[in-house]
Amino acid sequence: MTRDSTRNSLTSFGEWSLRIQKILEYSDLPGNLKGLPRQRRSITGEVWLQDEPFLIIMTSQILEKVTILMMFQHQNIPDGSLQISEIIYKF
Repeated sequence: MTRDSTRNSLTSFGEWSLRIQKILEYSDLPGNLKGLPRQRRSITGEVWLQDEPFLIIMTSQILEKVTILMMFQHQNIPDGSLQISEIIYKF
């Protein structure tokens, strides 16, 4: 399952549109990026931000809100939270 991070803007019709980035779970990672260390981190709630492609959706297409924290050095992440410590870049 993938989730999306968002950036928003107002359309000419007065409805908000969102520019989203995919959030990947371990099972969504390409095979060359899978490994035991990432698999272990996924068990504790780590997910990965995919740099591209960006999609544009309307606010009416939102299913649910998910809070995901970007990890920084020595940051306390509450138990049960989703967190990102790596960005997956496509070449």
